[in-house]
This record gives sequence, C-alpha cells and structure tokens, in this order.
Amino acid sequence: MTHSINTEIWGESGLFIDGVSIPDSGSFQQYDILQSGPGKRVSDPMCPGIVFKNNKPLLGFSSIGTGLFEETVDNLFNVLYLDKTVMIL
Repeated sequence: MTHSINTEIWGESGLFIDGVSIPDSGSFQQYDILQSGPGKRVSDPMCPGIVFKNNKPLLGFSSIGTGLFEETVDNLFNVLYLDKTVMIL
C-alpha cells in the first residue's frame, strides 16, 4: 500500500490542523477534476505492484512523487535483475 496526500510540497496553503496537512490537490489538478466529473474520484497515477515467485509474493513495490513511473521501473529492475539474492529475471 502506498499513501500520499497528493499535494504540492508542503501544500500550497501550508495549512496544518493538529499536525495534519490539509492537501491542496484541487488547486493544481483542475483538468483531472473536470475529466472525472462531479462527485467522482480523480484517477490515481501511482502504479503499485507485487512480484510473485513460485506463486508466493516476493516483493511489494510502488513509488510516489517526481519521476513516478521512471523510478518505479528503475527500482524494480535494480531489485529483480541486479540483486543477486533475488535474481528472478
């Protein structure tokens, strides 16, 4: 599971209530909000995944932030191909 407040760094508003930041997602995702429609969820760009080996979960992974897709693929490659203890490719 990956969790994010889906906001700019520290939030544009900088509002915190009892130590919890109030996200400003609506201020920079106007296109996504319009595409989703009233009362609907905005699509989630995160791409979490699970790698199985012999029908058993081996690795759970995801990434958030800048370079989301590139970093997810790069890190997955590094673990599955370059790590000799896992080496499933």
